[in-house]
Amino acid sequence: MAPGNHTKQVTGAGRASDIAIDGLLAGVAAGVVMAVALELIGLVTGSSFGAMLARLDPGGASSTVNGLLAHIAVSGIYGLVFGLLYKLVRSQRILSAVPVWLLGVVYGLLLLIISQLLTSFNQYALQGISFVSLLAVHLVYGAVLGWLVGRRERAG
Repeated sequence: MAPGNHTKQVTGAGRASDIAIDGLLAGVAAGVVMAVALELIGLVTGSSFGAMLARLDPGGASSTVNGLLAHIAVSGIYGLVFGLLYKLVRSQRILSAVPVWLLGVVYGLLLLIISQLLTSFNQYALQGISFVSLLAVHLVYGAVLGWLVGRRERAG
């Protein structure tokens, strides 16, 4: 293999990994914003501080810390996936005119649908969180995720 070709392959792989890492970090940041929004909804609807995050505990122990850690981990992974998907579709003519934050909102809605399907297998997951609250925070997550990924792309 010629040295020039090897450099191109490494650079291309590096770019994909940069996008994946950017998506991961954007996902974590959007997940933090989502968690704050969820807790604010909980406080407004009469829950104690931390109660909404405790409902995210995948083991059903109602631990705020476990719920928060699980939520942030999943948010980061979903952000990584969004970053890679966005890299694949951004060159499509029909999608190039759509703002990235709006693509993020659509992605957030898709994640809501997926979460509803997956939690039907776990009696503890998301227990006691209304669908309207879940819809609101998934829209927030998607918008923030898309905005952050788009902002990073414009800067880089």
